Amino acid sequence: MKCIFDKNGKLFLRGPDNHRDYDGHTSYVVPDEINFHVNDIDPLTKQPGVRDVTEQELKDRVDAYMAVYSNARKVSYPSIQDQLDTLYHQGYDGWKAQIDAIKAKYPKASS
Repeated sequence: MKCIFDKNGKLFLRGPDNHRDYDGHTSYVVPDEINFHVNDIDPLTKQPGVRDVTEQELKDRVDAYMAVYSNARKVSYPSIQDQLDTLYHQGYDGWKAQIDAIKAKYPKASS
């Protein structure tokens, strides 16, 4: 999904990756799993409300999401020694199946 922020860092538009860019605006393509809303207190009414993320909040959410993805894969991969053992005993196809299962469980975010 593409997010476009105005010159003040406020969310201007979000939608498909092929949205056109606007002069002076900043655009990002982000994973669909990223939440674009923030539960917040309205400064005027002092009531709970929902607002769109700011540009910095979106950057922080994307960074946190990517950190979880990369850490999840890193922890799930077998050690090099175990991978070599799988190669020796099960061959390339056995090793590839083991790695593909982890990649399927923790897929890369589309960019």
